[in-house]
This record gives sequence, C-alpha cells and structure tokens, in this order.
Amino acid sequence: IIDLDEIVGADTAIEAPSPVAVPDRQSVAAMMFADIVGFSRLSDLEVARLWSFMEGVRDRMHRKHPPCRLIDSWGDGLLVVMDTALGLVDYAMALNEAFASGDAEASGLPLRPQLRIGLHAGPVLETDHPLTGQRLIYGSNVNRAARIEPISVPGKIYASAQFVALLTAEASA
Repeated sequence: IIDLDEIVGADTAIEAPSPVAVPDRQSVAAMMFADIVGFSRLSDLEVARLWSFMEGVRDRMHRKHPPCRLIDSWGDGLLVVMDTALGLVDYAMALNEAFASGDAEASGLPLRPQLRIGLHAGPVLETDHPLTGQRLIYGSNVNRAARIEPISVPGKIYASAQFVALLTAEASA
C-alpha cells in the first residue's frame, strides 16, 4: 500500500493541471470489455498459438456485426465501442460464439480459450490521443465498463443495468 501523503508530504499543495483540449465529441456509447481467461499463464509459444486461433475467430466474426466506433486492445484485453447497444450485444454474442466454436487443438492450444465479457453504456468523451494520435474514448463510464469484465463468469456475458436499459429502449423503438 502506497501512502501518497507520506510520499508527497501532507502539507504539499498539489497544483491543478493546466487546461486541456476539449474533447471532439461527447455522446452516449455502448462499451464492451473482454479478456481471455488464463492468458497470463500462457507461455510465449502458447500466446503465438493463441494469435493463430484468433485469426480463425476474426474469420468467423467477419461481417456479423455493425461497424465498431472503436476497437482497442492490449495483450488479451479488448475494448469495443459502438453507437448502439443492439449492435454491441450482437458483436459480443458473435465474439463469444466464435471463441466457443474455434478448434483449439488445430491451433496447438491445450484448451479452448474462453472470454469474460462485460457490457456497459453511458456518456463518453472522444478525442485523439495526444501521444499516439489514435482515437481515444474515455471517461468514468469507460472505467465502469472495465470493472464488469473481471467479475464475469468465463464464457458468459455480463451487462450493467444501464446497458440493459439502453438495449431495451433500442429494441422497443
């Protein structure tokens, strides 16, 4: 546990950051975080085989969903953002099915990889990342979406009440 008061000094005033650029866009978005169960236990060779398995996932996913507003990944983590909850739930189900129907043995994996998937919806901010220039979606709702995935049961899709409310509204429209 790091005590920031001890490091900085309890009497040290922290200056407010200088003003930052205004985001290009603020809107309601549907967000999905997913990760591969047990990824950190894979050897480097098994990770290479996993990428081969995921090529098959990509091929099975081809054109089974509306366009994504953003897809970002790091390691086994995946963030997908869409404008609609209906589109994102279709994407999440297709992704889960593509993993479940994959041939792990043909890729040289000991077990079929499973996903944990969490869905959330809410207002987000969007701009270009100041260092990479890549599109960036951020805000407290992105953080909330990220907190759902780790508690999801492998192979299942969990969703927040906000996501379900948006999905219900879109389905009723």
